[in-house]
Amino acid sequence: MLCSDLGILVFYTRASVVNYNDKENKTYKTMTISMPLVETSYPDQYICFAHPIEDIDESYVLSSSTKADRSVVHHVATGVCGEPASSQSIWDCTHGQGKTCKGDAVNFGGWDEFSKKNGVFEFPKDVSLMVGGKSKLKYFIVEIHYMDPVRNPSVSAANVTLTFTKKPTKYNYQTYSLLNGGFIPGNTEKGFFSDVACEWNRPPAYAYRYFVHTHHYGILVEGFLIRNNSLTLIGSQLSMEKKRDLYDVPGGPLEIKQGDILAARCLYLNKNNQPVKFGMSEGEEMCNFQIDIGYEPQYEDNFKRPPACMTESPIFNFCEHSETLGLCSK
Repeated sequence: MLCSDLGILVFYTRASVVNYNDKENKTYKTMTISMPLVETSYPDQYICFAHPIEDIDESYVLSSSTKADRSVVHHVATGVCGEPASSQSIWDCTHGQGKTCKGDAVNFGGWDEFSKKNGVFEFPKDVSLMVGGKSKLKYFIVEIHYMDPVRNPSVSAANVTLTFTKKPTKYNYQTYSLLNGGFIPGNTEKGFFSDVACEWNRPPAYAYRYFVHTHHYGILVEGFLIRNNSLTLIGSQLSMEKKRDLYDVPGGPLEIKQGDILAARCLYLNKNNQPVKFGMSEGEEMCNFQIDIGYEPQYEDNFKRPPACMTESPIFNFCEHSETLGLCSK
């Protein structure tokens, strides 16, 4: 629960449908949701906001566009869920990142400080996300990582515009994330890879695009699919000089089958004597290779929440597992 002694002051919430159009026989509408004005009380504070969307007609999200105030925001995460983690519409979620929802949840869109432009997200062709009507996804969630304490804000820290259509698509949307815990050893000025890998044990799906994210020690993030000891590159990008937020999988959508291994690694340079912990704060590090996936609606029960894979660095490494030996960098 948020109260004034935590430095959280809520003033106004602005959320409205601003446009209706008909284009190429597809009726669509847009809705802009603005983060309420809040004060924060300490560095690296996370504030979450839940806006109800259950009253809209059954619709399919086509895109989102996130505009953020670079002077106060490190990154913005957005998505929809069945029920917010808090009974309050706005709450301090610093100690609950990634746990903003109860029940069904889908993450999409967002923005980070390394983006060269506003966070524009469009769903892949033949993929969408149903909301409203009979959908179990009843709330739109905005999670903001504030860099420093904010006093007397005069403008919203983030504004998100959603575009909907009435036409369903062949595949439903979800994300799959490969993440690291643990730490980056000190004195690794020649480079250090943190590794993560898990077996895919869900119904078949398709990988369309990927997103990479590190903090200031990160240089490069790569993702792979391994099948029968054969490697397929999902994507590879510099993490702090991104030309855009999302990159297409080379060669088009890549099928993921049961028994496949999904793997990722992040390259860091740590010239300090001390290790750098993985975590959510600005002074810590992150390794995130996130994949946009599409799956057939019949498998909806297997994708109610965003699946993820996390391993501890440097304990886990590719060289010690037969399935990932082809990625061994030692």
